[in-house]
Amino acid sequence: MAKGGKQDGTTSAVRLVPVALVDPAPSPVRFEYAEEGLRELAESIRQVGLLQPLVVVERGERFEVVAGNRRVQACKMAGLVGVLVNVVAAVGGERVLLATTENVMRQDMNVVEEGVAFARWIEETPGTAEQLATRLGRDVSYVHKRLSLLQCDGETLGAVVGGALTLHHALELKRVEDPSTRSYLLNTAVKNGASVAILRGWVDQYRREGEGAPAPDLTAGPRYEGSAAP
Repeated sequence: MAKGGKQDGTTSAVRLVPVALVDPAPSPVRFEYAEEGLRELAESIRQVGLLQPLVVVERGERFEVVAGNRRVQACKMAGLVGVLVNVVAAVGGERVLLATTENVMRQDMNVVEEGVAFARWIEETPGTAEQLATRLGRDVSYVHKRLSLLQCDGETLGAVVGGALTLHHALELKRVEDPSTRSYLLNTAVKNGASVAILRGWVDQYRREGEGAPAPDLTAGPRYEGSAAP
């Protein structure tokens, strides 16, 4: 068993454990992973293995992933029997920060997972979003946007996780209070590839004129071709 220590006071031990004993991290929101992307990750793991251990904490005879539930699901989908885990012991939310930093650096987390991890860190420590941003070496708006994302409805979160919408699309939809209107705008944006700017215009129109507003003009402005800046 390999053991190590870290300057922030955490200790870790890398070991091989049955993947069936690894449980996902608790999450304040429910969302599903895009099946296609998950299959691609599982196939990559099947071909080359899990390149980095999962970061976990011990829960009796089982293990709980600190952050990065998508990798756990992909490992199980890939049919792995055992996985390398980095078993960490840390004070409060430091274990969450450790796993979040490692997963963000490897781009193993989508924006919803990042928001979940950020919320857990703030809940388990006396820290603030500003302090978390400093620890991560990110602008505070990076943290605030992902925390705000968790307030979106399940349909919106699912679209973001599935890659149909970006973080900034979701934050625009969050401004729409009426669920049916929000769902209509979401599906219209996805179907027509609307940019964030176009979606913002639709949202502004509905907020000004209410549910009686005319349908959005799908011919106005550029079509969505990529992700908004983080």
